[in-house]
Amino acid sequence: MKRGNDVKKPKPHQAPSERDRDPRFLQKLLDSIPIPIFYKDTRGVYLGGNRAFGDFLGRKMEDIVGKTVRDIAPGDLASIYERADQELFQTGGVQTYEGSMMHADGTRHDVIFYKATLATFLNRNGSVGGLIGSLFDITDRKRAEETLIQREEELSIKTRNLQEVNTALKVLLKQREDDRSEMEENVLTNVKTTILPYLEKVKEGPLTRHQRASLEILEAQIKKIISPFLHRISQPFFDLTPQEVRVADFVKNGNTTKEIADILGISIKTVDYHRDNIRRKLGIKNHHTNLRSFLLKLS
Repeated sequence: MKRGNDVKKPKPHQAPSERDRDPRFLQKLLDSIPIPIFYKDTRGVYLGGNRAFGDFLGRKMEDIVGKTVRDIAPGDLASIYERADQELFQTGGVQTYEGSMMHADGTRHDVIFYKATLATFLNRNGSVGGLIGSLFDITDRKRAEETLIQREEELSIKTRNLQEVNTALKVLLKQREDDRSEMEENVLTNVKTTILPYLEKVKEGPLTRHQRASLEILEAQIKKIISPFLHRISQPFFDLTPQEVRVADFVKNGNTTKEIADILGISIKTVDYHRDNIRRKLGIKNHHTNLRSFLLKLS
């Protein structure tokens, strides 16, 4: 009785079967491979290939066998193929390179050639008798790479354009800021030289208590318009009311609580109330900090 491990194994150096030597079987084997494959002798004459190779060229294999690259490819491409083949025949071994090949659709496709000299193609004297090769179509990959490069170039151009626009905007904003500063300076100069001096002259004349208070209110409002301090202290960060801003301005200018009350027409108690709110909103309540000194630092 035979045991399971007594199964007879084929000898590793067993001669090939008749099937393996059948050219029709070998051709069917080649035709089942989707990658174009060809083989030729040292004269560059095609000896055979698979169906994928014929389909790539748009020809039947029987129309390719017996021909050279000069018969099936444009002259410029044929010269490249011939030089590469001769280099491979001289050096032997394996050869890989990128190139172009005329496709059945009439366009040139980017391909990678894989070629080699094998023992099957050795002559009786041991010299190389031919080569076998295959090609891999990389046209889609090349187009994708070119598209990616083009997109990167377009992105680079857009980035440079944005940087230039950004620089131009900065210049315009700087110019606008300079123009605004110049305008403010002109307004400030005009007010100080043409308006305030006349107000001082009017104040020197005989005025009733009410007239003097009204004049001081007018002067305070003019100073409010031209005062960067008032603009700064009116920002939402401090959250001061309009009346508190007016009181703060008078405190900064050195007016006493009574003077502020007379100018604004409110009671001293109300002024004290506003002063307390100002200290609280400025964060100096219950601190031994002089309110006028603090306001001057904000100027």
